Amino acid sequence: MSPPMPIEVHATRARRWFENEGCEIAPAEWRALVAADPELSGPAPHEASPASGELARWDAHPDGEPRWLWLHDGNLSIRDPDEIAIEKLAELAARLGAAVQGDDGEPLGPVRSARRRRSPLRRAWAALTRG
Repeated sequence: MSPPMPIEVHATRARRWFENEGCEIAPAEWRALVAADPELSGPAPHEASPASGELARWDAHPDGEPRWLWLHDGNLSIRDPDEIAIEKLAELAARLGAAVQGDDGEPLGPVRSARRRRSPLRRAWAALTRG
């Protein structure tokens, strides 16, 4: 059995993320958003970045694992997101005047998860105090 294909979810200003000419999110807008959001940071020099986009790291996922978002061809994308990551993408999309779509261009509505973000200190404390 072959491994599942990766799924990408996109924030776009276009009707369909793959047909966004004239509706692109500009790199300067993305960089300003990353700079203004304390949960986002640029990649460290040793971290790989996509050849055709601008990468940002989101470190506030409750499981403690970083998630990567990137701007490419005027769309903001994330690969293999869970509901919490889609919620973060939707938050960023709203700030960019964009909407969230699945890989086939289907609109994704609001995520109804009970997102509980914890600071790194609280995550470390929770890890230390578990069973």
